Amino acid sequence: MKKQQMTGKVKREIWRQRIGYGSADFACNLIWQMISLYLLYFYTDVMDLNEVSIALMFVVCRVIDAGTDLLIGYCIDKTHTKWGKSRPYFLFGAAPFAIFAVLAFSVPDISPAGKLVYAYVTYIGLSFMYTVVNIPMASILPSLTASAEERTALSTSRKFFGFLGASVVSATALKLVDTFGGGNEALGFRIVMIIFGIVGCAIFFFTFASVRERVTTVSTQATLVESLKSLAKNRPWIIFALNVLVMWGGFFIQTSAIVYYYKAVIGSVSLSVTVATIMSVVPMAANFFVPAFAKRLGKRNLYVSAAAVQSANAVTAIRAMYLYIPMILLVCSIVIMMFYNLDKIYPQIKRELEQRQQNKE
Repeated sequence: MKKQQMTGKVKREIWRQRIGYGSADFACNLIWQMISLYLLYFYTDVMDLNEVSIALMFVVCRVIDAGTDLLIGYCIDKTHTKWGKSRPYFLFGAAPFAIFAVLAFSVPDISPAGKLVYAYVTYIGLSFMYTVVNIPMASILPSLTASAEERTALSTSRKFFGFLGASVVSATALKLVDTFGGGNEALGFRIVMIIFGIVGCAIFFFTFASVRERVTTVSTQATLVESLKSLAKNRPWIIFALNVLVMWGGFFIQTSAIVYYYKAVIGSVSLSVTVATIMSVVPMAANFFVPAFAKRLGKRNLYVSAAAVQSANAVTAIRAMYLYIPMILLVCSIVIMMFYNLDKIYPQIKRELEQRQQNKE
Protein backbone atom coordinates (compact mmCIF):
# COMPACT_ATOMS: atom_id res chain seq x y z
CA MET A 1 0.00 0.00 0.00
CA LYS A 2 2.78 2.40 0.95
CA LYS A 3 4.64 1.48 -2.23
CA GLN A 4 1.56 2.34 -4.32
CA GLN A 5 1.17 5.64 -2.49
CA MET A 6 4.83 6.43 -3.07
CA THR A 7 4.52 5.52 -6.77
CA GLY A 8 1.48 7.78 -7.10
CA LYS A 9 3.30 10.63 -5.39
CA VAL A 10 6.34 10.23 -7.66
CA LYS A 11 4.11 10.28 -10.74
CA ARG A 12 2.39 13.45 -9.55
CA GLU A 13 5.75 15.11 -8.95
CA ILE A 14 6.98 14.04 -12.40
CA TRP A 15 3.91 15.46 -14.13
CA ARG A 16 3.95 18.60 -12.03
CA GLN A 17 7.53 19.21 -13.10
CA ARG A 18 6.74 18.44 -16.76
CA ILE A 19 3.83 20.88 -16.78
CA GLY A 20 5.71 23.47 -14.74
CA TYR A 21 8.76 23.30 -16.99
CA GLY A 22 6.81 23.26 -20.24
CA SER A 23 4.41 26.04 -19.26
CA ALA A 24 7.34 28.48 -18.96
CA ASP A 25 7.63 28.35 -22.75
CA PHE A 26 3.91 29.12 -22.95
CA ALA A 27 4.64 32.29 -20.97
CA CYS A 28 7.61 33.14 -23.19
CA ASN A 29 5.58 32.72 -26.36
CA LEU A 30 2.72 34.88 -25.15
CA ILE A 31 5.20 37.72 -25.49
CA TRP A 32 7.55 36.39 -28.19
CA GLN A 33 4.73 35.65 -30.63
CA MET A 34 3.43 39.19 -30.14
CA ILE A 35 6.90 40.48 -31.00
CA SER A 36 7.22 38.21 -34.04
CA LEU A 37 3.78 38.91 -35.49
CA TYR A 38 2.90 42.43 -34.47
CA LEU A 39 5.78 44.52 -33.11
CA LEU A 40 6.98 45.72 -36.53
CA TYR A 41 3.37 46.57 -37.46
CA PHE A 42 2.92 48.32 -34.11
CA TYR A 43 6.02 50.46 -34.64
CA THR A 44 5.21 51.51 -38.21
CA ASP A 45 1.39 51.73 -38.23
CA VAL A 46 0.49 52.48 -34.61
CA MET A 47 3.51 54.37 -33.27
CA ASP A 48 4.13 55.81 -36.76
CA LEU A 49 7.90 55.33 -36.76
CA ASN A 50 10.09 55.33 -39.87
CA GLU A 51 10.54 51.85 -41.40
CA VAL A 52 14.27 52.28 -42.08
CA SER A 53 14.91 53.46 -38.52
CA ILE A 54 13.06 50.44 -37.13
CA ALA A 55 14.95 48.05 -39.41
CA LEU A 56 18.23 49.51 -38.13
CA MET A 57 16.99 49.19 -34.56
CA PHE A 58 16.24 45.49 -35.05
CA VAL A 59 19.76 44.91 -36.38
CA VAL A 60 21.34 46.78 -33.46
CA CYS A 61 19.24 44.82 -30.96
CA ARG A 62 20.19 41.48 -32.52
CA VAL A 63 23.88 42.37 -32.19
CA ILE A 64 23.32 43.29 -28.55
CA ASP A 65 21.42 40.02 -28.04
CA ALA A 66 24.45 38.03 -29.16
CA GLY A 67 26.37 39.53 -26.24
CA THR A 68 23.57 39.27 -23.67
CA ASP A 69 23.08 35.56 -24.42
CA LEU A 70 26.71 34.93 -23.47
CA LEU A 71 26.38 37.22 -20.46
CA ILE A 72 23.34 35.43 -19.03
CA GLY A 73 24.94 32.05 -19.67
CA TYR A 74 28.03 33.21 -17.78
CA CYS A 75 25.88 34.57 -14.92
CA ILE A 76 23.98 31.28 -14.61
CA ASP A 77 27.25 29.38 -14.47
CA LYS A 78 28.40 31.61 -11.59
CA THR A 79 25.07 31.54 -9.73
CA HIS A 80 24.90 29.49 -6.52
CA THR A 81 21.76 29.82 -4.39
CA LYS A 82 19.58 27.63 -2.19
CA TRP A 83 17.17 27.44 -5.17
CA GLY A 84 19.85 26.28 -7.59
CA LYS A 85 21.66 27.92 -10.50
CA SER A 86 18.97 28.46 -13.15
CA ARG A 87 15.74 28.41 -11.15
CA PRO A 88 16.09 31.87 -9.49
CA TYR A 89 15.94 33.57 -12.90
CA PHE A 90 12.31 32.49 -13.31
CA LEU A 91 11.44 34.12 -10.00
CA PHE A 92 13.29 37.41 -10.36
CA GLY A 93 13.01 37.78 -14.15
CA ALA A 94 9.25 37.28 -14.47
CA ALA A 95 8.00 40.73 -13.36
CA PRO A 96 10.61 42.81 -15.29
CA PHE A 97 9.88 40.72 -18.41
CA ALA A 98 6.15 41.48 -18.11
CA ILE A 99 6.77 45.18 -17.45
CA PHE A 100 9.01 45.63 -20.49
CA ALA A 101 6.45 43.77 -22.61
CA VAL A 102 3.79 46.31 -21.67
CA LEU A 103 6.15 49.25 -22.17
CA ALA A 104 7.25 48.01 -25.62
CA PHE A 105 3.62 48.01 -26.80
CA SER A 106 2.78 51.44 -25.38
CA VAL A 107 2.77 54.75 -27.26
CA PRO A 108 4.22 57.69 -25.26
CA ASP A 109 2.96 61.20 -25.97
CA ILE A 110 6.34 62.62 -27.07
CA SER A 111 8.10 63.77 -30.25
CA PRO A 112 8.90 61.33 -33.11
CA ALA A 113 12.58 61.36 -32.15
CA GLY A 114 11.64 60.70 -28.53
CA LYS A 115 9.43 57.80 -29.62
CA LEU A 116 12.33 56.23 -31.50
CA VAL A 117 14.59 56.49 -28.45
CA TYR A 118 11.74 55.06 -26.36
CA ALA A 119 11.41 52.15 -28.83
CA TYR A 120 15.15 51.44 -28.59
CA VAL A 121 15.15 51.42 -24.78
CA THR A 122 12.02 49.32 -24.34
CA TYR A 123 12.80 46.83 -27.11
CA ILE A 124 16.37 46.28 -25.92
CA GLY A 125 15.05 45.92 -22.37
CA LEU A 126 12.39 43.45 -23.50
CA SER A 127 14.91 41.42 -25.51
CA PHE A 128 17.29 41.33 -22.55
CA MET A 129 14.58 40.20 -20.12
CA TYR A 130 13.45 37.55 -22.59
CA THR A 131 17.02 36.24 -22.52
CA VAL A 132 17.00 36.31 -18.70
CA VAL A 133 13.95 34.02 -18.46
CA ASN A 134 14.52 31.93 -21.60
CA ILE A 135 18.19 30.88 -21.40
CA PRO A 136 17.64 29.22 -17.97
CA MET A 137 15.02 26.96 -19.57
CA ALA A 138 17.82 25.30 -21.53
CA SER A 139 20.45 25.40 -18.80
CA ILE A 140 18.19 23.89 -16.13
CA LEU A 141 17.17 20.78 -18.10
CA PRO A 142 20.19 18.56 -17.24
CA SER A 143 19.66 19.42 -13.56
CA LEU A 144 16.00 18.36 -13.46
CA THR A 145 16.60 14.64 -14.01
CA ALA A 146 19.37 12.16 -14.75
CA SER A 147 17.07 10.15 -17.02
CA ALA A 148 17.55 10.69 -20.76
CA GLU A 149 13.97 9.55 -21.38
CA GLU A 150 12.57 12.03 -18.88
CA ARG A 151 14.64 14.85 -20.38
CA THR A 152 13.05 14.00 -23.72
CA ALA A 153 9.60 14.12 -22.10
CA LEU A 154 10.41 17.50 -20.56
CA SER A 155 11.64 18.85 -23.89
CA THR A 156 8.48 17.61 -25.59
CA SER A 157 6.38 19.30 -22.92
CA ARG A 158 8.25 22.54 -23.48
CA LYS A 159 7.71 22.42 -27.24
CA PHE A 160 4.01 21.63 -26.85
CA PHE A 161 3.38 24.51 -24.45
CA GLY A 162 5.51 26.82 -26.57
CA PHE A 163 3.43 26.13 -29.67
CA LEU A 164 0.26 26.38 -27.58
CA GLY A 165 1.24 29.85 -26.38
CA ALA A 166 2.03 30.92 -29.94
CA SER A 167 -1.33 29.55 -31.11
CA VAL A 168 -3.22 31.46 -28.41
CA VAL A 169 -1.59 34.72 -29.52
CA SER A 170 -2.11 34.01 -33.22
CA ALA A 171 -5.79 33.16 -32.75
CA THR A 172 -6.81 35.86 -30.25
CA ALA A 173 -4.42 38.84 -30.13
CA LEU A 174 -5.80 41.02 -32.94
CA LYS A 175 -9.38 40.24 -31.94
CA LEU A 176 -8.60 41.27 -28.36
CA VAL A 177 -6.87 44.43 -29.58
CA ASP A 178 -10.01 45.35 -31.51
CA THR A 179 -12.30 44.46 -28.60
CA PHE A 180 -10.42 46.35 -25.90
CA GLY A 181 -9.30 49.21 -28.13
CA GLY A 182 -12.65 49.91 -29.75
CA GLY A 183 -10.88 51.21 -32.83
CA ASN A 184 -7.92 52.62 -30.90
CA GLU A 185 -5.12 50.15 -31.68
CA ALA A 186 -2.63 51.83 -29.32
CA LEU A 187 -5.00 51.30 -26.38
CA GLY A 188 -5.91 47.80 -27.52
CA PHE A 189 -2.31 46.62 -27.82
CA ARG A 190 -1.43 48.06 -24.40
CA ILE A 191 -4.36 46.32 -22.65
CA VAL A 192 -3.63 43.01 -24.38
CA MET A 193 0.01 43.17 -23.32
CA ILE A 194 -1.02 43.94 -19.73
CA ILE A 195 -3.14 40.77 -19.77
CA PHE A 196 -0.45 38.63 -21.39
CA GLY A 197 2.19 40.10 -19.09
CA ILE A 198 0.23 39.27 -15.92
CA VAL A 199 -0.54 35.74 -17.14
CA GLY A 200 3.07 35.15 -18.19
CA CYS A 201 4.41 36.45 -14.88
CA ALA A 202 2.09 34.15 -12.90
CA ILE A 203 3.14 31.16 -15.01
CA PHE A 204 6.84 31.83 -14.37
CA PHE A 205 6.11 31.87 -10.64
CA PHE A 206 4.36 28.51 -11.10
CA THR A 207 7.40 27.19 -12.96
CA PHE A 208 9.69 28.32 -10.15
CA ALA A 209 7.50 26.48 -7.62
CA SER A 210 7.15 23.31 -9.73
CA VAL A 211 10.70 22.45 -10.81
CA ARG A 212 13.66 21.35 -8.72
CA GLU A 213 17.34 21.13 -9.61
CA ARG A 214 17.89 17.58 -8.36
CA VAL A 215 20.99 16.60 -10.34
CA THR A 216 24.34 18.24 -9.73
CA THR A 217 26.20 18.67 -12.97
CA VAL A 218 29.97 19.01 -12.94
CA SER A 219 31.52 20.73 -15.93
CA THR A 220 35.10 21.55 -16.81
CA GLN A 221 35.69 25.28 -16.58
CA ALA A 222 36.98 26.84 -19.77
CA THR A 223 37.78 30.42 -20.68
CA LEU A 224 35.76 32.27 -23.29
CA VAL A 225 38.66 32.06 -25.76
CA GLU A 226 38.99 28.29 -25.22
CA SER A 227 35.25 27.84 -25.74
CA LEU A 228 35.28 29.84 -28.98
CA LYS A 229 38.26 27.86 -30.29
CA SER A 230 36.47 24.61 -29.48
CA LEU A 231 33.30 25.74 -31.27
CA ALA A 232 35.32 26.81 -34.31
CA LYS A 233 36.45 23.18 -34.69
CA ASN A 234 32.96 21.74 -34.12
CA ARG A 235 31.67 21.17 -37.67
CA PRO A 236 28.16 19.89 -36.72
CA TRP A 237 27.67 22.90 -34.43
CA ILE A 238 28.76 25.35 -37.15
CA ILE A 239 26.39 23.78 -39.69
CA PHE A 240 23.50 23.72 -37.24
CA ALA A 241 24.12 27.30 -36.10
CA LEU A 242 24.24 28.50 -39.70
CA ASN A 243 21.03 26.64 -40.42
CA VAL A 244 19.31 28.18 -37.41
CA LEU A 245 20.36 31.64 -38.61
CA VAL A 246 19.00 31.08 -42.12
CA MET A 247 15.86 29.13 -41.20
CA TRP A 248 14.69 31.34 -38.33
CA GLY A 249 15.72 34.46 -40.24
CA GLY A 250 13.28 33.47 -42.97
CA PHE A 251 10.61 32.59 -40.43
CA PHE A 252 10.85 35.90 -38.57
CA ILE A 253 10.83 37.90 -41.80
CA GLN A 254 7.69 36.09 -42.89
CA THR A 255 5.84 36.40 -39.57
CA SER A 256 6.71 40.10 -39.35
CA ALA A 257 5.22 40.63 -42.81
CA ILE A 258 2.07 38.57 -42.36
CA VAL A 259 -0.18 41.46 -41.26
CA TYR A 260 1.13 43.73 -44.03
CA TYR A 261 0.66 41.02 -46.66
CA TYR A 262 -2.94 40.17 -45.84
CA LYS A 263 -3.85 43.82 -45.33
CA ALA A 264 -2.21 45.27 -48.47
CA VAL A 265 -2.16 42.35 -50.94
CA ILE A 266 -5.09 40.12 -49.94
CA GLY A 267 -7.24 42.87 -48.43
CA SER A 268 -8.25 40.99 -45.29
CA VAL A 269 -6.56 41.52 -41.92
CA SER A 270 -8.86 38.91 -40.34
CA LEU A 271 -7.47 36.26 -42.69
CA SER A 272 -3.99 36.93 -41.29
CA VAL A 273 -5.31 35.71 -37.92
CA THR A 274 -6.42 32.42 -39.47
CA VAL A 275 -3.11 31.90 -41.28
CA ALA A 276 -1.02 32.79 -38.22
CA THR A 277 -3.06 30.35 -36.13
CA ILE A 278 -2.54 27.55 -38.64
CA MET A 279 1.20 28.31 -38.69
CA SER A 280 1.26 27.77 -34.91
CA VAL A 281 -1.17 24.84 -34.55
CA VAL A 282 0.36 22.61 -37.24
CA PRO A 283 3.85 22.54 -35.62
CA MET A 284 2.21 21.90 -32.23
CA ALA A 285 0.42 18.82 -33.60
CA ALA A 286 3.47 17.65 -35.55
CA ASN A 287 5.57 17.90 -32.37
CA PHE A 288 4.05 14.64 -31.10
CA PHE A 289 5.45 12.71 -34.08
CA VAL A 290 8.94 14.25 -34.18
CA PRO A 291 10.62 11.93 -31.61
CA ALA A 292 9.48 8.78 -33.45
CA PHE A 293 10.38 10.13 -36.90
CA ALA A 294 13.74 11.47 -35.70
CA LYS A 295 14.62 8.08 -34.21
CA ARG A 296 13.65 6.30 -37.42
CA LEU A 297 15.03 8.70 -40.04
CA GLY A 298 17.72 10.67 -38.24
CA LYS A 299 17.51 14.41 -37.64
CA ARG A 300 19.07 15.44 -40.95
CA ASN A 301 16.78 13.27 -43.14
CA LEU A 302 13.73 14.31 -41.12
CA TYR A 303 14.55 17.96 -41.65
CA VAL A 304 15.18 17.70 -45.41
CA SER A 305 12.01 15.63 -46.11
CA ALA A 306 10.01 17.60 -43.78
CA ALA A 307 -7.43 47.04 -47.19
CA ALA A 308 -5.02 50.02 -46.99
CA VAL A 309 -3.74 51.60 -50.21
CA GLN A 310 -0.10 50.82 -50.80
CA SER A 311 2.31 51.88 -53.55
CA ALA A 312 3.45 49.31 -56.10
CA ASN A 313 6.95 49.31 -54.57
CA ALA A 314 5.50 48.77 -51.08
CA VAL A 315 3.39 45.82 -52.25
CA THR A 316 6.41 44.33 -54.03
CA ALA A 317 8.47 44.66 -50.84
CA ILE A 318 5.70 43.05 -48.78
CA ARG A 319 5.44 40.17 -51.26
CA ALA A 320 9.20 39.69 -51.09
CA MET A 321 9.19 39.64 -47.26
CA TYR A 322 6.26 37.25 -46.99
CA LEU A 323 6.90 34.94 -49.97
CA TYR A 324 10.15 35.17 -51.89
CA ILE A 325 12.81 35.78 -49.22
CA PRO A 326 11.47 33.07 -46.85
CA MET A 327 11.34 30.57 -49.74
CA ILE A 328 14.92 31.33 -50.75
CA LEU A 329 16.14 31.04 -47.16
CA LEU A 330 14.22 27.77 -46.71
CA VAL A 331 16.00 26.28 -49.72
CA CYS A 332 19.33 27.50 -48.32
CA SER A 333 18.45 25.91 -44.99
CA ILE A 334 17.75 22.53 -46.62
CA VAL A 335 21.02 22.66 -48.55
CA ILE A 336 22.97 23.51 -45.38
CA MET A 337 21.43 20.60 -43.47
CA MET A 338 22.56 18.17 -46.19
CA PHE A 339 26.05 18.58 -44.70
CA TYR A 340 24.91 17.89 -41.11
CA ASN A 341 26.48 14.59 -40.00
CA LEU A 342 26.07 14.49 -36.22
CA ASP A 343 23.72 11.48 -36.46
CA LYS A 344 26.52 9.45 -38.04
CA ILE A 345 29.30 10.43 -35.64
CA TYR A 346 27.19 10.58 -32.45
CA PRO A 347 27.86 6.90 -31.42
CA GLN A 348 31.60 7.54 -31.64
CA ILE A 349 31.28 10.76 -29.60
CA LYS A 350 29.23 8.91 -26.98
CA ARG A 351 31.84 6.16 -26.67
CA GLU A 352 34.62 8.71 -26.27
CA LEU A 353 32.71 10.57 -23.54
CA GLU A 354 32.00 7.33 -21.67
CA GLN A 355 35.68 6.38 -21.91
CA ARG A 356 36.73 9.76 -20.51
CA GLN A 357 34.29 9.33 -17.61
CA GLN A 358 35.71 5.87 -16.84
CA ASN A 359 39.26 7.21 -16.91
CA LYS A 360 38.32 9.93 -14.38
CA GLU A 361 36.83 7.32 -12.05
